[in-house]
Amino acid sequence: VLTSAGCGGGGGGSSARGSTAAPVTSLGFRRVERGASSALVTTATDLRSVTTSGALTSLWAAHAPGGSVPAVDFASEQVAALFLGERPTDGFGIEVLSVAEVTSGGATSFEVRWQRTAPTGATTAGRTAPYDVVAVNRPASVESVNAALAT
Repeated sequence: VLTSAGCGGGGGGSSARGSTAAPVTSLGFRRVERGASSALVTTATDLRSVTTSGALTSLWAAHAPGGSVPAVDFASEQVAALFLGERPTDGFGIEVLSVAEVTSGGATSFEVRWQRTAPTGATTAGRTAPYDVVAVNRPASVESVNAALAT
């Protein structure tokens, strides 16, 4: 399961784990694309996991119609695509800060820490839909994961 831990206002994300800390291993990632205007409009923050080239082609057709699909080596990487949702002005943003593998009760999941920024000065009216797409180095022991937002 790919989970998301984040917060607004420019701070780093955090998550609760209960009294027993699960083993956490930081995973490397590379930024595929980050921007302010995704054509894939969501009403809330949305985290998507992509594990095949076909799924990435479908996501990219919705996110950047007519754009070139980025190269990803799905034998060793997996895509995490984070969409902030539609915003009424410029100045909003979203950024993946870190990715970690978390093992608890024999199950392995990925945790994405992120931050959201809001306008701090003058803005221009107009729809924006900030996003950040990263390719995560997938451990050999993890065949694939599913996306789910942490609550």
